[in-house]
Formats: sequence, structure tokens, C-alpha cells
Amino acid sequence: MAYRLEFEKKEIYQLLKTGITVDVILRYGNRRHDCLAKIDTGSEVCLFEREIADVLEIDVESGFRENFGTLTSSLVAYKHEIEI
Repeated sequence: MAYRLEFEKKEIYQLLKTGITVDVILRYGNRRHDCLAKIDTGSEVCLFEREIADVLEIDVESGFRENFGTLTSSLVAYKHEIEI
């Protein structure tokens, strides 16, 4: 049985760049920031640079601390709920 999917918006991204890069608007309270984001379709979280938290006036260390492991090292990040 076939199903049809319909979307209100079509996103075009550059095929020659590594990964999927899209324009996003991040909102936290009444603050917003336009930036580029790489899409990882298998990810459970979104990671953004500290400078973006500063622009949105997020107190980074007040978030839930979590350790993330990579193939070559690890990093600490703090979870906050924002709107994308």
C-alpha cells in the first residue's frame, strides 16, 4: 500500500558540502538567533556553540550536565530546552 507525504516547506541544501546544513532560528524566551545547523538524523540531542548561548543569554551551567563520548575524546555539555 502506498502513502503520500506532504510538507508545507521544502528545504534545499547544498549537495557539495559535507552533511546537511540548514538555516535555523533558535528561540529562548523572547530572544532569538539566526544561524546554520548541521543535521544529524541519528542524534538524540542538538549541540550548539557557547557563543550562541551567550547571544540568547542562557546561563549554560544552570542546565543539566551531561558527558558525551566521541571516537577520539569526550566533552561536557549542559542541556537546555529551546525552540528551533
